[in-house]
Amino acid sequence: MLLRAAATAWLVVLCGGLAACHPSPPQSDRDAGDSASVAVLEGEPITQGELDDWIKESLFREQTDDLAPSEVYELRSRSLQGLLDERIVEAEAERRGVSTEELMRLEREALGPISDEQVTAFYEKNKQRMGGATRDQVADRIRTFLDGARDGDVKAALRKRAKIEVFLEPPRITVAAEGPSFGPEGAPVTIVEFSDFQCPYCARAGAIARQLRERYPTQLRFVYRHLPLERIHPNARGAAEASGCADAQGRFWEYHDKLFANQRALGAADLQRYATELKLDQAAFAQCVKERKFQAQVDRDLAAATEAADTAGKGGLGTPSFFVNGILISGAKPVEDFYRVIDAELARAGAPAAAPAEPAAPAAPAAGS
Repeated sequence: MLLRAAATAWLVVLCGGLAACHPSPPQSDRDAGDSASVAVLEGEPITQGELDDWIKESLFREQTDDLAPSEVYELRSRSLQGLLDERIVEAEAERRGVSTEELMRLEREALGPISDEQVTAFYEKNKQRMGGATRDQVADRIRTFLDGARDGDVKAALRKRAKIEVFLEPPRITVAAEGPSFGPEGAPVTIVEFSDFQCPYCARAGAIARQLRERYPTQLRFVYRHLPLERIHPNARGAAEASGCADAQGRFWEYHDKLFANQRALGAADLQRYATELKLDQAAFAQCVKERKFQAQVDRDLAAATEAADTAGKGGLGTPSFFVNGILISGAKPVEDFYRVIDAELARAGAPAAAPAEPAAPAAPAAGS
């Protein structure tokens, strides 16, 4: 909710004032309003324009004071993208002598009509959300919906034609990339994940790691570090140390997947059973767990997580937390969020971009509307 409130405040900043997001009065009226005096202090007038500027700055400070630097950056980055898109569309519309609405319509039209195959594919993918309606009953609405959803494609195409230089830099936090990993050590992008084997959100993040591995096979190194939240997950610490014992036998990722697939059964006997199922050396694994050979490593990971949280201005890291070349992504966010950050890092490094992933289907229109 706080981030949403901050986004609203930043929207106010971008719109140029509390009233500017509504239909604008003629320029002459705005100029007259901005220059009108709203008070006089020691003989010096205070104009409405000065007051509005102060309000915008005050609102932004109030709404972002409690945000971590990474969250403020994310807010600015998304808002900057929106501002760039708006200005690119306005400039292209002016060049062609049409309104922005007409430009967007013409650009969507240039992409060609939505085909019957696209409508059918969307319907089949989202059939459960159609309220029992048949494909023919919602075909027109799907077609309209998919056509409107092309605005993002249009803006992306216009953005590619524009000359853009972005100097807004994300805050970065130095986190040692030590722990089980996949991907080449010399990769241009390194992700360090802090995770907890008993955390349900961390289990969902496992799918993200697999998708990233497939999309960036040579461009990404992914490192796993432990952040067992022992106060709420009593078995997480034991699971973390046991995974180290599996890593000692070169089987960390298989054991990692086994633990996340069985989060409700992470007792001592369960941990040994999973080692048996994976055909690990039973005696070596049991001795490793008994001697807590990886206790110190988990302690180091916990200390690193605390240090990173302090640097980020947060009370503590949640699980999962990811550092993409030091850029913090908190929580099991959609994989597209990771693509965006990774692709930007690859561009900064001058490294080849990954092949584009198949776009996710947008939300289906309500069948009864």
